[in-house]
Order: sequence, then C-alpha cells, then structure tokens
Amino acid sequence: MKKDKIENEIRVEILDIPYICDFNRKECLAFQEALSKVEDIQLFNNRAIKALIDLQWYIAKVQTVKYLFIPFLIYLALYVVYSNVLNG
Repeated sequence: MKKDKIENEIRVEILDIPYICDFNRKECLAFQEALSKVEDIQLFNNRAIKALIDLQWYIAKVQTVKYLFIPFLIYLALYVVYSNVLNG
C-alpha cells in the first residue's frame, strides 16, 4: 500500500489596524460609530470589514449576555415568584 502526501495550501492574511479592537479607545468607538451610519451596504462585502465585525461580535455577545440577558432572567424569576407565590 502506497501512502500519498496530503498537501494543502494555506493562505494567511494579516490585517493590522492599531487600536481598532480595544473598546476603550476613541479610535474603536469612532470606527463603530462610522460603521453604524454607513448608507452604502456594499461596504460590508469587504473582507476586512467582515473580519473586524466578526472579531468584535464575540466580545459584544459576551457582554450582552453578561450584563443584559442574565440580569433580565433574574428579574423574570423574581417577578414570577412574587406574582405567583407571594401575591397569591
């Protein structure tokens, strides 16, 4: 039995935009503000813009769950307990 080599090409692309991923920097906030006001939707077909949004989406998703969704679930549970158990 003959073993074949498995070779695949790997393409690495680097996008270096300083401070764009740090939510505490004014450059990042200005970039996000500019993206939110874009009227030409074709801008979002750009691979660099897609990569930046994908990178920042994970951070935003974690923060949304941590600071909005979990407190809402706690509030909902307390409301159900209050309205059904304590209030009769």
